[in-house]
Amino acid sequence: MHYLKMSMEELNPRLPAHTYPANLQCYLRDDLQPGLKVPLVLTMPGGGYSCCAPHEGDPISFQYLAAGYHAMTLNYSCAPDRYPTALFQVTASILWAREHADEYGIGKVFVCGFSAGGHLTASSGILWKEPVLSETLGVDAKLLRPDGMILGYPVLIWGDLAHKGSFYNLLGQNLPEETYAKFSLEKRVDNDTCPAFLWHTFADGGVPVENSLRLADALRAHKIPFELHIYPKGGHGLGLALGDPHVASWMKLACQWIALV
Repeated sequence: MHYLKMSMEELNPRLPAHTYPANLQCYLRDDLQPGLKVPLVLTMPGGGYSCCAPHEGDPISFQYLAAGYHAMTLNYSCAPDRYPTALFQVTASILWAREHADEYGIGKVFVCGFSAGGHLTASSGILWKEPVLSETLGVDAKLLRPDGMILGYPVLIWGDLAHKGSFYNLLGQNLPEETYAKFSLEKRVDNDTCPAFLWHTFADGGVPVENSLRLADALRAHKIPFELHIYPKGGHGLGLALGDPHVASWMKLACQWIALV
């Protein structure tokens, strides 16, 4: 296995400055036959945009690595850094994977995230065409679009069921209502949004299941393929859900879905 750990400055010198520490850890297979390429999964932990929860980072990447994929964990910048700092870091990571595809045998690039990291992940799959991203990185926007996104109990919607702390950490407090509503991602889905795999628990008391349901509705309206799993029991922040074999099935299902995309 090739292991690389990069600061954001090493990842891409065009990235804007940031305050919160950030790094990209790469776990790249070195056992591939020449010319063979396999998918890569880039994982973003949750943490309310205030931190990156360790159990939703490398432990997830190691499972993807064990499944035969390349894997990367992005510990992205959180508050006090604001949007679009973390999204720049995700798109730069996707770009790095694309630019090194031949060197390491990287095929399709998938993004995976949990809770607020799910919001960041969905942002990369939905907002990839935002001009500021491609203009800052100096590339064709199409290089920044992930091939698919895997969302675990994601923060997505603004309104009565919003996880407002995540939105405040992402954007700042005391802003106009329409500013927060702009990042209610189910409203930003369009025909160029990438395919999605979503999982949530019905009993999630931290980020209500409606976050995933409403995104699924939006994806369906735009004819974007998706797979959705709602588990009846389980709280928020489960990660691999090692204590619940039923919910833990999401990882196997996600890997099966990757093979279909």
